[in-house]
Amino acid sequence: MGHDPRLVGEGYWLWKLSAAVGRRELSRLKRAGLPPHLHAPLEFLLTRELSPDHQRVVERVEALREALAVREGDTAVFDERYGASRPGPAARVDEPRPTRRSMAETARVTSVPPVWGMFLHLCAEARGARTILELGSGAGISGCYLGSAASCRRFITVEGSAERAQMAALHLLDVVGHADLIVNSFQSALDTLLPGLDDGLDLVFIDGNKVAGGYVELVGRLMPRLNPDALVIFDDIQWTDLRADWQALSTRPGFSFAINTGRFGVGAWTGTARTPHASRLFSVAGVDLYGLRRDIAACVGRSFSSGAIDS
Repeated sequence: MGHDPRLVGEGYWLWKLSAAVGRRELSRLKRAGLPPHLHAPLEFLLTRELSPDHQRVVERVEALREALAVREGDTAVFDERYGASRPGPAARVDEPRPTRRSMAETARVTSVPPVWGMFLHLCAEARGARTILELGSGAGISGCYLGSAASCRRFITVEGSAERAQMAALHLLDVVGHADLIVNSFQSALDTLLPGLDDGLDLVFIDGNKVAGGYVELVGRLMPRLNPDALVIFDDIQWTDLRADWQALSTRPGFSFAINTGRFGVGAWTGTARTPHASRLFSVAGVDLYGLRRDIAACVGRSFSSGAIDS
């Protein structure tokens, strides 16, 4: 086992403090009955240690990110409404909000950082996830981490932006041989997908529809197809528009545990009437150490994404 410097990055000593707090909370979660398939992924967030096999996964996927990042002269226009399910303040049909981003920005800022990509990979691997659904393909980096889990037999990813989907397809083709990429809105894609998912879903990663109520709505649609012990992972739960969604999901029956890991929210699905055991992995005395570390990095002019740890 060893450390990859891309998985630690800036703020080392604050990370060590966060890890100490997280170890105490993880011990408490285990005593409360935390599903065994969440032990290794959460422990990784505290140690950042990798086996040689996992290190090779990082090397393979990060080589794709680096190849994308060096295309400094290339830009693409993305429609920021992608994945939105209905018109609303953040996604009006009559007011498109396209933005132009360089490939370097797409690789280093908007794509999932390595530590969180490996966390996704470990979740899929530890759960033994055979059918994985990703809502929001982006450039395909997170999909490469998810779909490269040895247990995965069917990887489905949905993307509403044609430009993003084109990038994702190239990356997934290089790493994941069983990817099904759908270019459509989430709602339209789910209309087609869900009736045919007879084997259910073992893991879902939601990285889109980031408007107030968006995550809650998607979970409502996905519930009938979630297998027992499925994992549902939500990106960017610290965003202002998504905090209320995560709060609602953290108390929603059906999940046995709802864990705020910093960037991601992780729900362990059982489908029972039990109220979830809600937890914040990196919180002490009401202080969110993950958010504090992120803010300190921003103040000193560093990007967690460029350092490849968090954002």
